[in-house]
Amino acid sequence: MLCLPLPLVERSEQEIADVIRRKVEDMKNIAGVRQVKVRASGKRIDVDIVVLLSSTVQHGDPHQTALRIEKKVMQEYPDARVTVHTEPAGNSYGNIWRL
Repeated sequence: MLCLPLPLVERSEQEIADVIRRKVEDMKNIAGVRQVKVRASGKRIDVDIVVLLSSTVQHGDPHQTALRIEKKVMQEYPDARVTVHTEPAGNSYGNIWRL
């Protein structure tokens, strides 16, 4: 008889994404969360987050903000592998390709 490992958490991937979204939205310098993707990967979860940074963020702060987000997620899910993408609030990629 094949014994499968127990799931990492008893919540769905969407429920985990919702918890992460709420925690990140409450952080300083975060203007919004564009997307949170959560995938179960064995006993670990992979988390991809795209956040919008407020206009008050200074040069060099996006990296520090991304590290704070990663730490916040890992406090809740210690075995998570977290990737954070930062964008300035109000960013529109539609105009970049029309150079």
